[in-house]
Amino acid sequence: VTLNWFTRGIDSTMWKWLNRMLDEMRVSSNVGSLPAGIELPVLRREVEIMANTVEKMGFSVVLSHGDLKPSNVMLLGDDPVDDDVRLIDLDVRLIDLELAGPNYRGFDLAKLFRIDPSRFSEERFSEFLSVYCETAKVDESLAKEIEKETKVCLPLVHLEATVFFALVVAMGQDFGGPSSDKARWEALLRDRWAKYMASKATIDVFRDVM
Repeated sequence: VTLNWFTRGIDSTMWKWLNRMLDEMRVSSNVGSLPAGIELPVLRREVEIMANTVEKMGFSVVLSHGDLKPSNVMLLGDDPVDDDVRLIDLDVRLIDLELAGPNYRGFDLAKLFRIDPSRFSEERFSEFLSVYCETAKVDESLAKEIEKETKVCLPLVHLEATVFFALVVAMGQDFGGPSSDKARWEALLRDRWAKYMASKATIDVFRDVM
């Protein structure tokens, strides 16, 4: 991901996006269908808490993809990739840019890596950050700062997904049409909510070292 600017003082679009989804839920006649414990007031409170907490940390805002999950990253070419290939030498393209705009740099990276203990590698993550800094033309000494921002943004990634799946459940709509699988969306909602609640403590771990 080539980024030409890092700055503080520009607002992230994250909170506008989250509040817009919450507002859509508020006017839905199906908002009462949200599961117990994940009702609209609960979600709004968590968004407010997360916004206040993250903004106080003064994270850098960058030109962000906004939905940088692995399925939105394309590796071009037919040659196999082995462990000896440097990340910077790969031909990569990003797709699905509808949420692109100013956002926390740690959010994109947290969404890409989804720090799952069963799959996450600190070594590969450190290598990625080194290439990230080189490509963005920033000093590699920032890698540790970016690592902390990424891990603090992990609960925000889960909260954003929670609000999105809650919107689908509350609206009974799936990408513009009627949702034919409410049970699936509700299961995804519960899963992301559980991951958000489990990851909130991450912020406390890094709060005093930011």
